Amino acid sequence: MTSNKRPYGCLCGYAFERRSANLEGIEERRWPLEFGAEPMIEDAILTGGCQCGAVRYALDGRPTSAEVCHCRMCQKALGNVFAPFASVRIAQLAWTCGQPVGFQSSSVAERGFCDRCGTPLFFRWLDSDRISITIGSLDQPDQIAPRMQYGIESRLPWLHRLPGLPGTRTDEDQPMERREVFESYQNPDCETQPAEI
Repeated sequence: MTSNKRPYGCLCGYAFERRSANLEGIEERRWPLEFGAEPMIEDAILTGGCQCGAVRYALDGRPTSAEVCHCRMCQKALGNVFAPFASVRIAQLAWTCGQPVGFQSSSVAERGFCDRCGTPLFFRWLDSDRISITIGSLDQPDQIAPRMQYGIESRLPWLHRLPGLPGTRTDEDQPMERREVFESYQNPDCETQPAEI
C-alpha cells in the first residue's frame, strides 16, 4: 500500500505505509537509531536492502568473511535450503532507509528482516561486535563469494547436483502472455533519489 508521504527521509525513493508485523507471542524489536555507523552513501563499499525498498543499508568496509550455513535454523529463517552470509563489524553498517525488525531466534542469536516484505537481512550473535548480512540482499551479490560452510550436518544431499540440472533464463521460462503484462514492484538494486511527491 502506498502513501503520499516520504518515509524516514529514505534515499530509496519509494513511499510506503509502515505497518507493524503481527507476530503474536514473538517479541518484536526495532533497531535503535544509533545502531551501526553512519557512513555517507558515496563512501559505501557495498549497499543492499530488502525486496520492497523499505529497508536499505550501506557497508563502509568489505566483509572479512563469507560463508554458507546449512543448519536447520538458517534453512527455516531464510525459507531456503541454505543461508549465504557476509560478515562485517557492526560499526561498518548503517541503515540508510527504514529499520529492520529483529527476532531473537535462540538464546544467543538474533535475525533481522523487513517487516513489510519479509526479506531476511542479517544474522548476529548477541555477544559479538559483528553482523552477517545476507548475501542475496546485497545490490551486487556477485561481489562476495562464500569461502566456508557451516552446519553441514543439515546440508541437503542433492545440492551437489544443482549445476548439472537443466536451466533456463528467467525471461525464457514464462509464456509470452505473462511476459507482456509483467511489471516488477521490486526495489532496484541501487540507491535512488527520493521520489517527487
